Amino acid sequence: MSASTATLPRRQSKLPLGLQPHHLTFALYFTSIVVIGTTYSVLYGTHLQNVRISSGATGDFPSTLPGAAVAPAPVQNTVEGSLNLGPIPPTILLPPHHALNYWANRKNIVNQLFVKKAWLWTTLAWGMQLFFLRLAPPRVDKKKDEDAVATEQATITSPVSISVLRYLVATSAWLLFANWFFGPPLSERILTATGAVCVPTGTGGGKVEEMYCRTRTPLASDHPALHSSGLTAKNVRAMWKGGHDISGHTFIMVLSSLLLLEDVAPYLAALLGRSLFGKSTAQASRTRWTGTAYAAVGVTLGLVGLWSWMLLNTAIYFHTPQEKVSGLVVGLAAWLVLPKGN
Repeated sequence: MSASTATLPRRQSKLPLGLQPHHLTFALYFTSIVVIGTTYSVLYGTHLQNVRISSGATGDFPSTLPGAAVAPAPVQNTVEGSLNLGPIPPTILLPPHHALNYWANRKNIVNQLFVKKAWLWTTLAWGMQLFFLRLAPPRVDKKKDEDAVATEQATITSPVSISVLRYLVATSAWLLFANWFFGPPLSERILTATGAVCVPTGTGGGKVEEMYCRTRTPLASDHPALHSSGLTAKNVRAMWKGGHDISGHTFIMVLSSLLLLEDVAPYLAALLGRSLFGKSTAQASRTRWTGTAYAAVGVTLGLVGLWSWMLLNTAIYFHTPQEKVSGLVVGLAAWLVLPKGN
């Protein structure tokens, strides 16, 4: 392979924002997951119980179909001010519209261990492809290829630099949406701007200061809101009630998956020779396929598969249809601003 081959310009796409056809395939894949899961939830009412829990509602939500199974109301823990969702059912083989389906319970092990730490797992998978694919010694067949590799790795537009920049932009989008946006995160600002108020959990009391919801700090036992509700228990916490709660799980599953697929796509193209993943880059075609290189691809695809499964369960069991669609839109919007190409 000559130096000129390594620096051939990428074929210009007619799509905006530097998108290639395989980008549309990826976006449509995750969009279809959300649409299918949301449609199912509307038909069978599978999301209603968790929506009721999240909203702090005390009445029963109606099922959209007579056959939809809605779980009994959760038990209020008056000591800790939290909701007891009950034990995890012993089987995961219950039909999706069954009220006790394993994946409808927020305590399921995958949600607790993986989804709640999604960006950590995404970072680990991204780091594997960075060190074991992009930074790994390439296969060099000729002496003149060595100069091409050195030049490619030294530029600011090298595949390594683009991958790092892409990860930093994605991480910034996640932080702004879920953790900090010049104060409260963007998701919380949208929640309060659309009418959410902070209230004591399960007390039926009045509005309390927003800091109790933001910091999860227990209310003092002599707080006026507790006295007005006749509750004197300690460690009562507050929760948001009302407003538009953009599905954070939908957002992070979509953004994380598209970030990982963007980085691994040229290596899949080089490995499988399939145009579905776009075209192999010069660097990817020189990959030395060691055990760690295969592991990096396998871990990345495995995590994308897990995120896809949990995205489907989020669409089936959690949030209103509007909140899931908005989570998808925000996730796709964040992905669109990521640098494309490898």
